[in-house]
Amino acid sequence: MNENNALRQMQLSELKMLKEAVAFFDANNISYYAIGGTLLGAVRHQGFIPWDDDVDLGIPREDYDRWIEMVKRGDCPLKVSGPWDDQKGYWYPARIESCDTQVRRFVHEEEVLQYIWIDVFPLDGVPAEPGAQKRYWRTVSFRRLRFNLSRLQKYEASMNKAKNVLKKCLMLFMDPKKMDLQKEYEKYNSAMKKYGFRGQPCFINAEGRCEMREIAPQAWMGEGILLPFEDIRIHCFEHYDEYLTQIYGDYMQPPKDPDLYEHNIRELIIAES
Repeated sequence: MNENNALRQMQLSELKMLKEAVAFFDANNISYYAIGGTLLGAVRHQGFIPWDDDVDLGIPREDYDRWIEMVKRGDCPLKVSGPWDDQKGYWYPARIESCDTQVRRFVHEEEVLQYIWIDVFPLDGVPAEPGAQKRYWRTVSFRRLRFNLSRLQKYEASMNKAKNVLKKCLMLFMDPKKMDLQKEYEKYNSAMKKYGFRGQPCFINAEGRCEMREIAPQAWMGEGILLPFEDIRIHCFEHYDEYLTQIYGDYMQPPKDPDLYEHNIRELIIAES
C-alpha cells in the first residue's frame, strides 16, 4: 500500500473512533477540547493536518478523572488503555484504541504492530504567579522524567540530542528495571493535578511537547466553540488564535519540511478485520 494512501486510511479510521468518543463525551457531560495538532488541523485544514497520524484531545482534570473511573467500572464502551493497567511499558496519558484497525510501523529501529489510537490528555490547573508556575513545572518535569525512565527497558533515542545525553547519563545511575513503575506513575500523576482544574486562572497540558509554553489562561478556553473537522464539528478553545500562536508561532504557515514532524513512522500497513 502506498504510504500516503495508508496514512489517509489511518486518519479515516481515527475519524471513526473520534466520532464514537465525541458521542460518548457529549452524552455524559464530559468536556473535551481538540488540542495540539488536532486543534491546528481544525483551524488551518478543517480536518487532519495532511502529514499527521494521530488525534489529540484534552479534558479538564475533574472530568478526566471521572471518565477514567467510568472506564475502570466498565461504564465506558470505548476501548481505553492507560497507566492503571498492570502492564510494562504502558503509556501516559489514556489512549482510546481501535478494536479492529492496526498499524505496523518502525519505532526506535524495531517493528511494532499496534492498534491505532487517540491520545486523551488531562488538562490541569496552575496558578497565575510565574514563580509558582516554575516550581510546579520543575516538580512535574522531574516526576515525568522518573516515570519515563521507569518505563524504559533499554536506551531509546529521541530527536533531541541534549535530552539523549541526559537520558544516557541518568540510565547509568538509575536502573529502570529496579524502579517501581506504579509508584513513579502515582507520584507523577499527583504532581500534575496538585491544583486541580476548576478555580485556577491558568491550565496546562503537562504531557505536551512545548513544556511551559503549554501554560495558558483558562480564559482562552472561553465557552468553547465548534469548528469543522473533516465531516464533523469538534469542541475547540474559543480563543484558539492566542493559544496556537503561543504554541506554534505563525501557525497558519505550514512548515517547509513536514517530514520533521513525523511520529517515527517509517511504514504504515493497515489491517482491518
